[in-house]
Amino acid sequence: MKLLSTQLEQEINKQEENPFYPIAARKILENALLYQFRALADGLLSRMLLQGDKVGQDILWYQYVTRSDSTNTRLPKYNKLELAGFRKDLASRISTRQIKPLTISDLYDIQLRIYGGYVNLGDDSRINNQLSRLGSSYRIALMGSHQIIIEHLKSLLGETINKSNIDGRFIFGKIGHVNAYPSGILFDFETEEAVSPYLSMNAAAFNYEDKIVIRRNIINISVRGNLTLDNNSSIEEFEKRFSHKYLEILIHETAHRIDPSIGSTIGLNFSYSQTYRVDDTINDICRFTQHPRSIEEIKKAFYLNLQNPILGSEPMNSVPGENRYQLERLLKDMNNKGLVRIDEQGVVYCPIYEDGTRWIA
Repeated sequence: MKLLSTQLEQEINKQEENPFYPIAARKILENALLYQFRALADGLLSRMLLQGDKVGQDILWYQYVTRSDSTNTRLPKYNKLELAGFRKDLASRISTRQIKPLTISDLYDIQLRIYGGYVNLGDDSRINNQLSRLGSSYRIALMGSHQIIIEHLKSLLGETINKSNIDGRFIFGKIGHVNAYPSGILFDFETEEAVSPYLSMNAAAFNYEDKIVIRRNIINISVRGNLTLDNNSSIEEFEKRFSHKYLEILIHETAHRIDPSIGSTIGLNFSYSQTYRVDDTINDICRFTQHPRSIEEIKKAFYLNLQNPILGSEPMNSVPGENRYQLERLLKDMNNKGLVRIDEQGVVYCPIYEDGTRWIA
């Protein structure tokens, strides 16, 4: 089952025919994936409503907010007129077949268009790798993606499959600077632009497989909600409380990855090797240095990776004898490979996204 519009399909084809404009290719891929994941969210939500499932006002409101405000900083204070308008538009698009209602089982058959062709919904690693290579800050967090792959493998082997095993929760949006984290892949969502209606608004963070998900929107809502009790609260007070809450949540989720006795052990069933971590860190640095940055700016942006306040000092240098985990050595290697340029003042710039540079999907 395919979800992409004809126009976006043609734009992807055009970029594939002339792969020498990485930034343009990035933007089109982001638009295509956003279109497809919003179609998924719309399909799941419409099916829930049509079959009479109880859908909370908070879920409906958040679905509206993710479409109407790219920064997602609005508080979910229900506006009856806006919410009624959203429901009316949703009903109209369902009745005119602009939205195809989807069940959880339907997700097994979903195919998403990226560069190089269509991939199964469960192939989230390939989707994220392509976004990363193009310097995008968008990522997809798809719970239970491995189960979709397992069911497809069972199908190839002629075994009975169980489509009801599929999870159905996902977030597509922009993440912060750090994607490579000492204890796993970090999805630090600064925006959420396509969200499954099955994902609770109360979940500010969670971990699955080798990934930690932080939802700044939900933390933002929680902190702002507390501040409404004090009308004299300043922006500085909000930022202070937000940072404290963010770190508290990150510590909690990191603890799940480090010590399974604290909670769920699912995270430790999927290892995050040092090799992958270094490769992901290189991609993070390239993404950050698309605009010239000083060494100090890089250290500040990547403190969760390079000088993690939770896991101790210099976790990137935690492997004995492996100096390549040090930032200076890493930047030197990247410079030698042409991934970055470092001038006499120590300013770092990544040239791999410039027009004329061939990108590979």
